[in-house]
Amino acid sequence: MANLPETEDFADGTYQIETSDRVLGGPGGIANRQGEQLGNRTAWLKAAISKIIDGTSAVGKATQLATARTLKFKGAVSGSGSYDGTGDTEIALTLADAGVAAGTYTKVTINVKGLVTGASNPTTLAGYGITDSFTKPETTSAIQQAISNLVASSPATLDTLNELAAALGNDPNFATTMANALASKASKATTLGGYGITDAFTKPETAGAIQQAVAALVASSPDALDTLKELATALGNDPNFATTMTNALAGKASKATTLDGYSISVATQIDAEATAGIDNSKPMTALRVAQSIAKRVVAAGEAVAGISRFATLQELLAGAGGYLALCPAYVLSGFAASFAANGYIKLPTWLSGFMIQWAVSDESNGATDYRFFPVPFPSAVYGAHLQLTSDTPGSFGLNIGTIFQVVDQSRYLWSAAGTWGGGGRGFMVAFGR
Repeated sequence: MANLPETEDFADGTYQIETSDRVLGGPGGIANRQGEQLGNRTAWLKAAISKIIDGTSAVGKATQLATARTLKFKGAVSGSGSYDGTGDTEIALTLADAGVAAGTYTKVTINVKGLVTGASNPTTLAGYGITDSFTKPETTSAIQQAISNLVASSPATLDTLNELAAALGNDPNFATTMANALASKASKATTLGGYGITDAFTKPETAGAIQQAVAALVASSPDALDTLKELATALGNDPNFATTMTNALAGKASKATTLDGYSISVATQIDAEATAGIDNSKPMTALRVAQSIAKRVVAAGEAVAGISRFATLQELLAGAGGYLALCPAYVLSGFAASFAANGYIKLPTWLSGFMIQWAVSDESNGATDYRFFPVPFPSAVYGAHLQLTSDTPGSFGLNIGTIFQVVDQSRYLWSAAGTWGGGGRGFMVAFGR
């Protein structure tokens, strides 16, 4: 079974079921119409009462509240009063303290509601927030700076208006006075002649006179002694130089040309020639030195120690007699050697440069298939010998001989058994210089 639908509707009346109405159930049916209308009225009344309760709809007027109410104010103001609706209620409000003591102030702080929240009596520009004015120290500094800029680097005796006025003779017409005074003076000139002066030298004349006087004073003095400073330095800056020199010379001996002239005892010939020397305090003349050397220096010999000289290269080559020292360079002059499988040794020049050369070589394959000495002989080849080595094929069994020919100072030919190219191998020794 379903409930009839309800809507908030207050119908003007309740439907009467007529005798002619056909019974019809369900929503909107005749049989349910009265019930629907009553239900709708109930829903309407419920909604209207709810709106009155929650204040959505106003109710009818009353002349007095059932219970009086107290109206209270707080915040910037405070106060209260009882109200029951029968008449006006007047409430006296008390303004809340702003936290600022009572008094007279030159600077106050006001909030957006127009209430004073702070107050003070500043005594400085900064206290009032003024930034376009100087403080006393800043004003004093600005004045001092302006005065300093005005005075600039003026001397201490002319750095005030009073001193400047005194310097101008307290003459308010100083410029006129000076102009009148200058009118009686000669025009400014740049030369003595411009002023008509004849008893003074011009610059060129003065320079010429000075140069002439200096030249006469210097005369032909050398460049290093042509100033008083240089002369003073040369004299050791001694203001009594003459006396100093006279005193120094007084302690010197007269000039002489011999040791005896200076009263100096010299060694005798006996002193000079003495083997061990008998006096080491006497100087020797050139003659005594020569005598001493001649007494002690003798030619060296096998049993005598003395002086000798180096033999010249020619004397070394010629075998000159005498006890001569030999220079190592001369002794080894011309010596050379190479101690290798194919090598040589060359005696020094003073032994005629005799050479011995040796080499292992293969048999020549023809009359122009030369073999070469390790180095060419400088002058001549005296002779050569070649012996077959053991690695020559069949050399021992065949007992074959060799033929050797010296072609020139650097080349030679050789063959085994008189035929070329037999595969022979031999050891060669040659002599020459």
